[in-house]
Amino acid sequence: MIDIAKIESNHTRREAIVYIHQSHPSQVENNRESTARQYALVEKAIALGWAQSQVTTIDEDLGVSGKVFVKRSRFDHLNAEVALGRVGILLGLEVSRLARSNADWYRLLDMRAITDTLLADSNGVYNPALFNDRLILGLKGTRSEAELHILRGRLDGGIRNKAARGLGKEWETRLQNLAKAEAELFRQKQQRPRRLTDEEHKRVKTLGSDLRLVRTAPTTTARDRNELLRTLLEEVILKVERKESHADLTLRWRGQHDYKACCALEALSSARANHR
Repeated sequence: MIDIAKIESNHTRREAIVYIHQSHPSQVENNRESTARQYALVEKAIALGWAQSQVTTIDEDLGVSGKVFVKRSRFDHLNAEVALGRVGILLGLEVSRLARSNADWYRLLDMRAITDTLLADSNGVYNPALFNDRLILGLKGTRSEAELHILRGRLDGGIRNKAARGLGKEWETRLQNLAKAEAELFRQKQQRPRRLTDEEHKRVKTLGSDLRLVRTAPTTTARDRNELLRTLLEEVILKVERKESHADLTLRWRGQHDYKACCALEALSSARANHR
């Protein structure tokens, strides 16, 4: 139950101010119920004895950060009005949230006590000049600062965790890319022809200088001989002269070396039959 006995005529002769505040623009957007409850404090001020014309709503600081280094212009104007003794009561959904730290909160209480300005929230009306009310308000300020500290800790922790997850994911992606690159390098190394030893180089040079030896070697298969012939032979030209009963054969080897021969048609036919 709200104790209205603390409200005197010297309070109601002065202005009643409803201070509406949300620390972040997202709170204004996503927590509209809280904003609506703050605006409803105007009706509470009227119920406590202030005329509607005496009630002023300050909401220009909605969405302004509660950080110490961010200036709240209308809140500073409010404090000036209180210092001049023009405010009889200040209403807020949670009055302890008016200050940004416990030290600021006690300075605010001292000013209200000197100017005989009441404070009111959803739980009651408080006179900072009274010991019991100041004790309750002090506990409210301590609790508010503790809640703010916990909230900031959670937010900072969430930001750090998000950053860590992002870095971990990026690191994992890079490790996967590195593993793929190493696998591709290994595959290419496996497919790369083996380097010949000095002895093998010597044998290749010997065979290259004597192709007849390569062709007639016991280890050379018929398929190898055909492949060798296709590799060395660039063109075969056969010109048949039926009137003279012979054919002119030209074998053009790579390197522009030609071998020419003249064969009788009868011999050529016999060779073809034997090949079949």
